Amino acid sequence: MDLMFSSPLRLAHALRSAVGAFVSGNRRTVSVFAVAAMYCCVLVVPAGAQQQAEDPDDEKQIGLWLDQGISADFSANRSLELEFHERFDEGASNLFDYFVQAGVAFRLRPWVTVLPSYRYERFTINPTTSYENRLLLNITLSRPRGPWQPNLRTLIEGRFPENRVPRLASDFAPASTTPCHSA
Repeated sequence: MDLMFSSPLRLAHALRSAVGAFVSGNRRTVSVFAVAAMYCCVLVVPAGAQQQAEDPDDEKQIGLWLDQGISADFSANRSLELEFHERFDEGASNLFDYFVQAGVAFRLRPWVTVLPSYRYERFTINPTTSYENRLLLNITLSRPRGPWQPNLRTLIEGRFPENRVPRLASDFAPASTTPCHSA
């Protein structure tokens, strides 16, 4: 099976079709999606000694961040996840960047969630990079223990920015959350 994508738009179309197949359960398309995701991870290799434009993520400072998340259950173990994020500068007067992220979450076990997703991010005040596409794979392990919920999150992302070489990034974040109770 050949997986050649001539543009990020064709790749995004293939991934959207594959996510639709996850919802309907088509095994052949699920395997195509898995191979496409692996292809993206291999495609994102570090460049040699090239002059790189600055990474807009390095410019983020203290400011106002607005995050909205929406989750729609398809079944007991699958859901559509949508997120909208806006980030303002220190004085909260200028919009620094914003992004939309969408994916389908799979709860393989009560304590394991796998979330492949796509993010489109716009940088409004960066002169070298105006947008970035990201393919993300979020794997979360969590088990409630009384009022605390410790979790372990691994995020692998393929970043495809404008005017820069694509790259692979990963994040490993142990955390713990507790519900807020009002008096």
